[in-house]
Amino acid sequence: LRRLQRAVPVNRDFAPHFGGAICGPNTTAATGAPIQFVQVQAATRVGTGISIVGTAGSNASGVYTIAGLAPGNYFVFTTGGSGTMTEVYDNILCPLNCHPIVTSGVEVPITLGPPTTGKDFALEIGGSITGTVTNEATSMPVQGAQVTVMVFCIVGPSEKTRARKAPA
Repeated sequence: LRRLQRAVPVNRDFAPHFGGAICGPNTTAATGAPIQFVQVQAATRVGTGISIVGTAGSNASGVYTIAGLAPGNYFVFTTGGSGTMTEVYDNILCPLNCHPIVTSGVEVPITLGPPTTGKDFALEIGGSITGTVTNEATSMPVQGAQVTVMVFCIVGPSEKTRARKAPA
């Protein structure tokens, strides 16, 4: 029979590393009042694109905290919410969910240890559309009418234009 050896305990320190963090307030640009429920995202550069690695919503004091980030550089941006315009850090308006790299967003360095602070967003409040849907024949308001607003952003020639320009 094989002789069993007694295991010798080895003491190792496996202290958890929780990563770095970024935090700051979301406020209105006009008044400085805190804005709750604004989503803030952190993303890393991947080639010419980005990869979102963290998301947080702002609390009742307007403060967001994205934790668990590996040391490195991140684009930080809001995705609207509470009627605000989307913005990329540092104070770059970003309509229609634009791309943080294309809009020359500033990368924020994150390290292990205390959170990176001072990456604040003073957000513009977006516009609104109001009106009354009326019956064309009677000019009376239509009760319960729903209105959908669709925004189209065309970059480059349309598919039809490309098809016509394609070589035969």
